[in-house]
Amino acid sequence: MTTAKFRGPLNVVLLLLFIALLPASVRGQSFPDLRVVVGNALHLHGDEAIRTWDFGDADGEFGELTGYNAAHVYDKEGNYKVKESDPDGSNATTRLLRVLPDERRVVKLPADTDLVAVFKQFKGDTRLLLPCGADFQVREPIPIKFANMALGSYGEGLRPRIVHIGSRSAVFSVDAANFSVSGIEFDTDAPLKTSPAKVTRHGLFIRSGSASVRDCTFRNMDDGITCSPRTIALLVQDCTFTDEMRSCSVWIDGHDIVLLGNTSDASYHEHNVRASMPEIKRVLVHGNDFTRRPVRSKESLTLRDGQWMYVSDNTFRYGWVQCSEGKPHEETVCRHIVFDGNTLIEGAFFQINPGAKDVRVTHNRIYCDPNTEPVHVTGPYVGDVLINDNIRIVKSPTSKPFVQLHNSPVGVTEEGNRTVIQPVRE
Repeated sequence: MTTAKFRGPLNVVLLLLFIALLPASVRGQSFPDLRVVVGNALHLHGDEAIRTWDFGDADGEFGELTGYNAAHVYDKEGNYKVKESDPDGSNATTRLLRVLPDERRVVKLPADTDLVAVFKQFKGDTRLLLPCGADFQVREPIPIKFANMALGSYGEGLRPRIVHIGSRSAVFSVDAANFSVSGIEFDTDAPLKTSPAKVTRHGLFIRSGSASVRDCTFRNMDDGITCSPRTIALLVQDCTFTDEMRSCSVWIDGHDIVLLGNTSDASYHEHNVRASMPEIKRVLVHGNDFTRRPVRSKESLTLRDGQWMYVSDNTFRYGWVQCSEGKPHEETVCRHIVFDGNTLIEGAFFQINPGAKDVRVTHNRIYCDPNTEPVHVTGPYVGDVLINDNIRIVKSPTSKPFVQLHNSPVGVTEEGNRTVIQPVRE
């Protein structure tokens, strides 16, 4: 290792000459505080506080997000300014971000590729592209053990389809950082019947590391995406989970999980999204459209365990939205939860159960039957629950309370909630 030494005025002259030759757009700027590669997700969090992030990406989707954490993918290289503030705009700071070009090698695979064999050949830093309109059968899980692997598509036509023909496994088993998938359809060869049984086949299993999944379709399998407690970051954005799904669209675990703009039509047996482990920290669920089957008594979103979770601007149909599983014990299992600006229709409602603490239900719109309550809180062992500024929309007058209290919960505050009679839904 060599060590540079200062050698007097000559070094000063060379330094000034170097600065003078820099482009005007660069002179006077600080070196970037953050770096990310085009196509990889940038994850940020607010140190257990609710923050708003403006990612400075005028051409990108979800360029401004509020929550305990957030994520964004930049599709163009360059310099960006990322602004972080309190939700009201105060306490703002700005950091410089450099989005680096994607220099991974690009390999276009033919339609007869053995995906398991091919993924074992590359030791990271590779983008594999599948031809549109082609089907690929996978009998065993594809291990992802090296960082910066990516999977996409090329050509025109239907997106490439990976068909799981094995048993008791996922298509991808991820144990690496920055695995990204986009524009792929995941399916199985399991026969579809009326209310089919689970088949123990999944799309992606994030065992450890981080991943981003964008613009993919999941159909006819159990869980589309599932995580282990060792997951350190996951972004799922603009994906579709069809009504052929047999279990959860996304099973959350680990920390720094972000779900943006996804559509989950309905599962035969389980929830759209489930979070149920104590290791869960920092989750953002924003701008999604979730539907449950009206004949299935299951939650659409169930937050059974974890902390620092922010649920905003989603649409929930049929299945209810649950905070804490409600086991009869005194331990707090679900805390620092916010439900803000969501729309609940077709009988969906909020359920706050024992074990929930520091919960905010605010600025939501709940379309419900006049004979039902939009929010249920069950005691004991709940605390610091604020239900404020929500709107209940009913077709006719109702005498039902806005919040139904069960088993004498304490620490529940109601403020500014109101009921609107609207014979026809807008």
